[in-house]
Amino acid sequence: MTKRRFSLLGATLATILAAAPAPAQTFLMNPTPEKGLWLEVLHPRFDRADVSTLSSAWYLSGRLPITEHAKLLFELPFAYVDADRGPFRDESGSALGNPLLVLELLASDAVRVELGARLPLTPDDGDDAAQVLGAFADYNRSDAFIPRIVPLSGALVLERPLAPAFTLHARGGLTLVLPTESDEDNATLLDYGLFGSYDAGGGRIGLGLMGRWLVSNEDLRRFSEASAHQLGLNVDVGTGRVRPGIMIRVPLDDDFSDALESVIGITLQVELP
Repeated sequence: MTKRRFSLLGATLATILAAAPAPAQTFLMNPTPEKGLWLEVLHPRFDRADVSTLSSAWYLSGRLPITEHAKLLFELPFAYVDADRGPFRDESGSALGNPLLVLELLASDAVRVELGARLPLTPDDGDDAAQVLGAFADYNRSDAFIPRIVPLSGALVLERPLAPAFTLHARGGLTLVLPTESDEDNATLLDYGLFGSYDAGGGRIGLGLMGRWLVSNEDLRRFSEASAHQLGLNVDVGTGRVRPGIMIRVPLDDDFSDALESVIGITLQVELP
């Protein structure tokens, strides 16, 4: 699929190309408002490349009610890069990503079903360096910056309070990545994750693990070779409608940790009336 972009992202990133495991937001983030907007700004730190502090991927997301048991989620991705050395080769530029739309169905207070799709709006002649940075900023959402694909996803999200201030979130889902050109192959991926969030009143802290497995890859049959995982920490503060926060994520697989040291970012959640 999209072989020219795969050569830029590298063989490892190609093995985990998929749609967002947590539609309209990363799963490694404290719970977002039932009606509101949130912004994520993620800055990847590379081992062999110098990129400016402003080089980052931006995700503007939101959730709006449709009915009592259905909600619409959306995500608008954008990436900017300004590099001094390394594989980016002194490049600078920006790229708009593929928007995401999700229908969220509330099966019960503890169970949600999410059905999502990305629109293939990323230009095929866009800025390669910005698209690569965007894919590495959150490789669980690398499809946001890959052109000529239509990812269709379905996920089941479970939320269980284990204590008055602590909630455990579990997610599992499948993604079917469809190419827009007939000479490319489909891809099927399994996404899974576990995230715990503690609410102290004036602040929240969350820690979680996210993984994905490219189950349709015939050349990488072993789970360890066809999967990728990351650990994420999110802390935010606020008692009103606005919650600023910080985020840190670390890759757990050797292939990625050799190139990507970590991702640091800021978050902002705004609850709408």
